[in-house]
Amino acid sequence: MFPELASIHDHFDSEQEDEDDEFDSSTSSCPFEIDDLTPCAPRSQCPLLTSFDTGDCLVNILNYLTFEDLNNFALVSKQCYNIRCHQYLDQTRSGTIRLDGSGVKNTVELMEKAKEKQWHKSFQGNRRHLRLLGLNHISSDIKSINGDFIRKCSPLKEVTSLDCSERQQYLRQGISSGVSSWLNRYEDYVDKGFAQGLALSLLVPNLKEIDMSLTSLTSLGVAWLAEHNPNLECIRWNQSLIWPINHHTYDILKACRNLKELHIDDARLLFTPPRRTRATLEIGDNEHNNASVSELDAEEMWASLAQSSRCIERVSCRRSKWYQNSKFRTFSQESLMRFVRSAPKLQWFRSDLTAENIAILTNERPGVVFC
Repeated sequence: MFPELASIHDHFDSEQEDEDDEFDSSTSSCPFEIDDLTPCAPRSQCPLLTSFDTGDCLVNILNYLTFEDLNNFALVSKQCYNIRCHQYLDQTRSGTIRLDGSGVKNTVELMEKAKEKQWHKSFQGNRRHLRLLGLNHISSDIKSINGDFIRKCSPLKEVTSLDCSERQQYLRQGISSGVSSWLNRYEDYVDKGFAQGLALSLLVPNLKEIDMSLTSLTSLGVAWLAEHNPNLECIRWNQSLIWPINHHTYDILKACRNLKELHIDDARLLFTPPRRTRATLEIGDNEHNNASVSELDAEEMWASLAQSSRCIERVSCRRSKWYQNSKFRTFSQESLMRFVRSAPKLQWFRSDLTAENIAILTNERPGVVFC
């Protein structure tokens, strides 16, 4: 039914790449729980804070750490915890929901559990970050979901940041860095990709950022999620198969109307068979012309991203490739440069651009940082 999706499994094993992402080493055998993390200590109980101000070197350095690294720093000692509580640093706190498929198997059961356990009461105040483990256990069953069910849901409205990536699972299993190691079964993309997007849209309707790396979410599922999270600004979709991509997907990009940041490092983009235009039929269907049409698809995708997401400021696409004629190919230098030139608010771009082309673009767009 989806030959272009099934066939790519035969071509992944030859791709071995070095990964420079650091994975969370924590593990858990708990089938289902919320971590009730200790809230930030009152300022009066943190005497060390009096020796730090917003101009202090250490506080400024810590401000550059990721949310996860900042919280890990707080675990080193009581002093580090007190410094972590400095008002100049992000005071967001995190909670975790773990699924293993035994207690919650579909979207309905997930939302019923959220209402029964009153999760929304655990995510208040500074606890605005959710770590959701085991998203892939959510099945494709959405038959009983209707308007009445949605109205009775009890979503986590205070959550603005979601990490549903599968990094912990892959680290725990000791899986190698090859692309074949993180590719899900293609049935997961076909069956679950949309349902999981629907589940997330019901559970967390006020997201500003999401990390869904290494998941089987499809572009349709992500579009549904974005449509119901109008304030979504940051998407991390690294090490993932992004599928399907076609002319409908370009229109779907408009759902991400406030998108400012997009990360698709090491992603593999799979275009569905191109539309047969009159020009294509006149030219013929030989391999060369198929390649030309595929290249136009890649160009159209970048152009649509620039046009639909006029607010886009930061993009990272290192080592990303797209599928063409049974091979994964890198994006051309021309298409990457054209995107930079067509994104008016772009401030930061990390890609496989050559040093020579970066120099050219730096002269044209001095306000953009290239990595």
